[in-house]
Amino acid sequence: MKQDACGVKQLLQGMKHFLTSAWTLSKTVLSRVASRTSVRQRLNAEDKFFCDKCCSLQEAQKRMKIKKPPRILVIHLKRFKYIEQLGRYKKLSYRVVFPMELKLSGTIDSTDSEYSLFAVVVHVGSGPNHGHYVSLVKSHNHWLCFDDENVEMIDESMMQTFFGSAQEYSSNTDHGYILFYESIGAAGMS
Repeated sequence: MKQDACGVKQLLQGMKHFLTSAWTLSKTVLSRVASRTSVRQRLNAEDKFFCDKCCSLQEAQKRMKIKKPPRILVIHLKRFKYIEQLGRYKKLSYRVVFPMELKLSGTIDSTDSEYSLFAVVVHVGSGPNHGHYVSLVKSHNHWLCFDDENVEMIDESMMQTFFGSAQEYSSNTDHGYILFYESIGAAGMS
């Protein structure tokens, strides 16, 4: 983080085993968002940075770089948003295309990491307080759908039905919620 409005320049580095990053996803392709993780972002308006030195909110720049790419990359798609006017959470059904293979750039050593999708948690239902979860897992090059005690094989082409909807209101309420990717070079990683 580089702060510039109050005259103080600082660099904040955090060594985290778990990385939480909020990406704005709205009718998009996940790989496009993942490729922009290391782009500088200006923090202003309601996203200002709190400066400990001057004890006030300041405009700043932030950029995320991954020090060591994880062996397992877990991506949680925000599918629920609190709507103040309604006084409750609403399910976000927008379409997010998550690829079978994902390239993650923005590492400190400037190399790209490649990942392969191996599991998806799917939320089925119209809201956060009611609904059902199923899991899609790739095993021995086949996709399996785990729905309570029922397990069935599904074709990989079916995965796109879990991307979400192009329309705000849709009869399809089955949306990918948590994505699990494994590094393609994971066998050699420690």
